[in-house]
Amino acid sequence: MDSHTPELWRSHALIHSNQISAADKMDELMFKCWRKGLKRKDILPLAQEICSNTTDEDVSIYFKHMFERELSDKAKYLTERRLQQ
Repeated sequence: MDSHTPELWRSHALIHSNQISAADKMDELMFKCWRKGLKRKDILPLAQEICSNTTDEDVSIYFKHMFERELSDKAKYLTERRLQQ
């Protein structure tokens, strides 16, 4: 992982379900933004609605993580079944 860790991915003594939910929402947002072809400047305000202290660097990391996963055999959204929906 990069030297910068986004807020939603930071380890805490206790991880709350809302942190997991927010991370899932952020992941889905990155995928939807990629599908729509949005630019980073357009994604940042949307990401900040999920986690207010999200930075431009965070968006890059979230996006890279989502994109690399979707191009692997661990794809969450780019599966044949999901694409047919």
